[in-house]
Amino acid sequence: MAHAFDPPDQRLSVVMWGSTYTDQDDYCAALRALGVQSRPPDEVVIVVDNHSIEPAIRSSQEVPSVPLVFVDVQRRTPDYQELSDLHAGLRAASGDIVLFLAADASPHKGWVEGHLSCFLQPSVVAAYGPMVPSWHLNRPTWLPDRWLWALGFSTGQQAVLPASNTSYRRHPLLGIGGIGSGLDANAFANASGSAVAFSRNAIVRRRIRPHQTSMLAFAAACRSQGRVLAAGSDPQVPRTGALHDVPGGKPSVRETLRLTRASNGSRETYPLRQRCASAIGTLALLIGFIGRSLLH
Repeated sequence: MAHAFDPPDQRLSVVMWGSTYTDQDDYCAALRALGVQSRPPDEVVIVVDNHSIEPAIRSSQEVPSVPLVFVDVQRRTPDYQELSDLHAGLRAASGDIVLFLAADASPHKGWVEGHLSCFLQPSVVAAYGPMVPSWHLNRPTWLPDRWLWALGFSTGQQAVLPASNTSYRRHPLLGIGGIGSGLDANAFANASGSAVAFSRNAIVRRRIRPHQTSMLAFAAACRSQGRVLAAGSDPQVPRTGALHDVPGGKPSVRETLRLTRASNGSRETYPLRQRCASAIGTLALLIGFIGRSLLH
C-alpha cells in the first residue's frame, strides 16, 4: 500500500544489531514497535554474534509478518564494533532505503514515516531523528545535558552518525565503500553532493542500563567518540530549503568542545559535579582523538 510519505517504488530495510547486554526483552520491544508502524519494513536484518543470537532468534516470532534476515558476525573490529555491525547489516540488506536501529532501542509509532518523508526530496541521501534515553534507574545527577551525545543520543542539536535512528539510501552508500571506520553523514553527503535531513517525528528511545551510568563508562564512551572523530572527516554539507539549519555528522573537535562546555550560563550556577564530569569528558575525548591521530 502506497503512502503519501513513502518514496515511490522504494524497498525498505531495517538493520538491527545487539550487544553483550542485549536481552530478549530488548529485541521483543523493538520488533513489536516495528510491527505497529503505519508503513512496516519490507525486511528486518538482525546482526548477531555468539552473545546475541539466541535472544534474537527467540524474539523473531514477535513480527511474523515481516521477513527476518540474520547475519552472524564472526569477528568484530575492536574499536568500532557498532560500525562493523552497521556495515555487515548494510551489505546484507536489499532495500533501497536502510534504517538503522539498535536492538535496545524502541521507535515511536511514526518512526518509519518520519524517516521516509525525508527521502521524498531527491537531494537527501541520509536522515536522522531524535535519540532520547530511557533510564533503567534514575539519571545520574552529574551527567550534563550537553554530554548526552557522547552516549549516542541526539535531540537535533547535532547528529550522531552513523548510529541508531539513522537512515541512508543504500546504493549510493555502498558506492563509496559502505560504512567504514569514521565515515559519517557529512562524508557521505559530501561524496555524493547531496544533503542530510533531520526529522523531529522519527523518535527513538534507547534503554540505558546501570552499568552505563558510571563515571568510568562515561569516560570510556567519550574516549571512543574521540577516536571516531579522529578517524572521520568534517566537510561542509550542502543544505537547501528546509534543510539549511540541519547539522549533519559528528561535529569537529573544536565544535564538539564548544557544544559541550560545562555551563549554559554562569559557571557559578552550574553544579560542581557536572563541571567535573564535563572536564573528564573533555579530557577523555582529547585522549581518544590524539591517540587515534598519532597512530595514523
